[in-house]
Amino acid sequence: MDDVHSLNFQFLIIARELAKTNRGSTITGLSTGVVCRIGKMTIQQLVELSESKICLFTLRLNEFELDMALKQHKSIRSSYLIAHASTSQATSKL
Repeated sequence: MDDVHSLNFQFLIIARELAKTNRGSTITGLSTGVVCRIGKMTIQQLVELSESKICLFTLRLNEFELDMALKQHKSIRSSYLIAHASTSQATSKL
């Protein structure tokens, strides 16, 4: 299993587990519909999808936001990123 395949599979497994919660979309950056769909997939379907040669997920920060996150003290970095994710998610629904 190459690195991209492994990362994809781990991400899909996490998304599948998060589909059981109300935080799946916020944590993964995926739409609610995609998280729900992944939540219904079998392990075999996740394996097949993860075998793609490209990453199935992307960093959701632009360069400025990445720099801002790095400037935050580690004790509040997670809060900053959660706030950013929530704001981005709300903005994308407009």
